[in-house]
Amino acid sequence: MMAFVAGREGLGAMWFYLVTYALSLLGAFAVASVVSGSRSGRSPLSDWAGLSSRSPGLAWAMLLILLSMGGIPFTKGFISKIGVFTAASDAGYPWLMVLALFTTVVGLYVYFRLAAVMFMGEATDDEPLTVPVATGVVIGLVAISTIVLGLDPWPLLEIAGEALPL
Repeated sequence: MMAFVAGREGLGAMWFYLVTYALSLLGAFAVASVVSGSRSGRSPLSDWAGLSSRSPGLAWAMLLILLSMGGIPFTKGFISKIGVFTAASDAGYPWLMVLALFTTVVGLYVYFRLAAVMFMGEATDDEPLTVPVATGVVIGLVAISTIVLGLDPWPLLEIAGEALPL
């Protein structure tokens, strides 16, 4: 909503943020579906412990997704957050940008806690997780898009700014 308050100048940033965040959520839920297995969507934090030793590909993909959702540089999340923060500030809402920065820091705490459990926690099971092919493709595409759009966001930014006006 920060970019939305900026009016037409913030629409491209808003659409880019929505697309990139939706992709990140899709990837995060795909990884979570593998980790939770057949437990009907339930995945306590203990299930994530030692994921890097059991299924390193899943752990690294999830870490990349978490970094993007936290707005860490060289990810699509960083580019999208900069866009909406700048749009809000340029529109005369610097207080909104400060509030968003604060919530970003709170979110980073949650993301880094999960990352610490995945990479430093003791695995209760040494069995690698089985990733269905379709789920693996989704996770892979989201991970690749995180880096590609973090390094070269301009094609999607242009499309978002021109093709999706409100």
